[in-house]
Amino acid sequence: MKIQIIFILVTILISSTNVEAQVTEWEKGIIGKWAFTDSNNIESTLIKTKEFEMDKPGFAFFENGSFIYHGNSGFCMTKPISFINFLGTWKKIHDEILVTEYKYWNGMKEYKLFVKSVNDNQLIIQFMKDKY
Repeated sequence: MKIQIIFILVTILISSTNVEAQVTEWEKGIIGKWAFTDSNNIESTLIKTKEFEMDKPGFAFFENGSFIYHGNSGFCMTKPISFINFLGTWKKIHDEILVTEYKYWNGMKEYKLFVKSVNDNQLIIQFMKDKY
């Protein structure tokens, strides 16, 4: 009886560890730096880049859950706009939904994003909710 209980507990432990270790394709694909190229009221398109562009916002997702928002350095949107990197975190919360959180010039910012599609060169997202 003790052996059966131990076997069941070990099986549960191993199976729960494997579930947490599974990483979806979009999670793998989202890792890297992305620059905004097109945006409308419904979705935003980003392209993969080696470095952030000086005059465009962007995101960077890292495997360890770190996140960078490359955005305007202040509230004024009068040109020329200065962009800087704001450090934060990201995490998957459900299927293709993730949350980013970072500290920027006006406090903490949180985005809930739906990853509509991702491939080697392009990321399409929908902003579901933001919180200041």
